[in-house]
Amino acid sequence: MVRAFIAIDIDEKKLVDKIVLLQKRLLESSANMKLVEPENIHVTLYFLDDIPENTIKVANDIVKRCTSDQEPFEIYISKLSAFPSIKKPRVIWIGITKNADIVTKIANCLKKHLPQAGFRKETKTFHPHITIARVKRYTSDLKQIMKSLEDTDIGPFIVKSVKLKKSTLTSRGPIYEDLSIINLG
Repeated sequence: MVRAFIAIDIDEKKLVDKIVLLQKRLLESSANMKLVEPENIHVTLYFLDDIPENTIKVANDIVKRCTSDQEPFEIYISKLSAFPSIKKPRVIWIGITKNADIVTKIANCLKKHLPQAGFRKETKTFHPHITIARVKRYTSDLKQIMKSLEDTDIGPFIVKSVKLKKSTLTSRGPIYEDLSIINLG
């Protein structure tokens, strides 16, 4: 079995550096949280969970089908928020404010076709975002810092590929590995 997901990697150094600075600001609070490692920053399009290795090709083919008519496109990364809310942050994220509809279209295509092929069904509504921290215990100072960072502006990013990724859970955090890269265009 392979723990797998489908994602858009955010791997442009300048943008990752800005996200790391943002994470450092969050650490100024007394909250207990786990930051997403710089090399793991991405937009999850679909979480597959544990899948048999012999189904990787099937998942890959569905990703190709859902991206076949999509040229590379620009997204814009900005606006800090949290799930379920800034008042009760559990997952802190940055939004996609340009071409979020294209990202959503790809995710919704995956959401339609992957369960038909026997993969787990996603029941949550897709919201394009980049998780940057998971909060174990939040504090009022974290909420204040987050409020002050709501209008964070990270910048534009050209999406050139979608990846099928393996996730290996370790005590230090997950280690991600590309299983396949589906180039756009």
